[in-house]
Amino acid sequence: MSYTVVQKIRGKHYLYEVDGYWDKEKKQARQKRRYIGRCDEDGNLIEKKLSQREVSVSKTFGPAYMLLEIAGQTGLYDKLVSAFGERADIITALAVMRIVRPEALRNISDQLEESFLSELLGMEGELTSQFLSRFLADLGKDDRSIHVLFGSMIDNDDVLLYDLTSFKSSSRGNGHLEYGSEYRTTGLPQANFGLVHSLDSDLPVYYKLFPGSINDVVTLRNLVSELKEMGVADAHLLLDRGFFSESNLDMMLSECLGFTIPVPFSRKIAKTLMSESNREIDNPETTRVFKGSVIRVFESETCVGENAVRAVTYLDETRRKDEVTTLYSRLDGLENALNGKKWHPNIADSISRYDKPLLKMLSIINDEGVVRTVRRRNSIAAAENKCGKVILLTTSDDEWDVVLQRYRQRNDAEMDFRTLKTARGRREIPFIDRVGERYAVRGVHRACAAHRAPEPRP
Repeated sequence: MSYTVVQKIRGKHYLYEVDGYWDKEKKQARQKRRYIGRCDEDGNLIEKKLSQREVSVSKTFGPAYMLLEIAGQTGLYDKLVSAFGERADIITALAVMRIVRPEALRNISDQLEESFLSELLGMEGELTSQFLSRFLADLGKDDRSIHVLFGSMIDNDDVLLYDLTSFKSSSRGNGHLEYGSEYRTTGLPQANFGLVHSLDSDLPVYYKLFPGSINDVVTLRNLVSELKEMGVADAHLLLDRGFFSESNLDMMLSECLGFTIPVPFSRKIAKTLMSESNREIDNPETTRVFKGSVIRVFESETCVGENAVRAVTYLDETRRKDEVTTLYSRLDGLENALNGKKWHPNIADSISRYDKPLLKMLSIINDEGVVRTVRRRNSIAAAENKCGKVILLTTSDDEWDVVLQRYRQRNDAEMDFRTLKTARGRREIPFIDRVGERYAVRGVHRACAAHRAPEPRP
């Protein structure tokens, strides 16, 4: 016969089921107790024991819902659907999970089981590793859909910041890996990664991988060609000095693309513009305060081929002070490192690459077997004259402060690169997958997630 009893232990009541039976060996009645759960003093069950409770799955909802709402309100999801059709949901799911839990794609199925994302997107089926390998391979070959997406994210009158970075790798299966400008430093081949960032939307809107031996100047031609294919005709390109060449300027002018680009001081055109500005840049009438710094401005024109292009020379007094201090600090450090050393003909070879440019400012003399340095006044004066200055060639008709503000926003691309190369505060080299004849970089595009001179081979 079975019945229940209530037992009080340390002020709490517990309910037990009791089964009575006859012990033949001891020839007496005995009991078997089975714990049911916690109860009140009258035996009313309050909480079943843990092993008898029903197990329920609690999926995360908030992060996936928020990101899908952002994708919907910004129009990004609609653009993905227009470009990729039914594949847009999988691309969106991969992007959301990459943001919420940036782990390897082989874990995506387990991650989705813990999220309400599949229900929100109406997805069926499991995203296995084998399925994703085939999916990404097909996606990487679909140039038309990729161009449709990128083209939809760029407006014709956008200001587009274009820059490059490189990824080093020892992989043997990546055809984009070639020896480039950083080989002497890293000892590894590299792939160059070009990124276009829209200043209007403040989002990266296009990317492309290039072989590591292709320099910055050449990649710009490829970019302009692909922008034309995507229907972008009137964009304004904001470029760094690594893209500067007369042929590139001629090409952009002939394609009716606007641009803003700094002139390297090593160019003849920079020396001419610098000489012109030195006579007028201290004029109080063209001196302004910009973001807390005194900025002196001199505007002129220069010829690029048969075209006249606006040139704006800026002197930032705050930056000039800092750069002059840095110049003389480095010069002092190099002199202290050299003076008094035992003379030998190849003394300059012991100087670091960082300090090599300073050698032209010093004469190194053999003073009875000991090194003595003498400063070259004209060379130092020329370097000091460049401190705090930047010369911009631009097709823009905007005021000087608008042009300068845009130029300083070039750091936005560096932030994109830092986001791409950084995971949880640690600098990492991202994994580059081979996808057919193309290559896809996981986690590249934070919105949709979905260079350099060649070196001789060793």
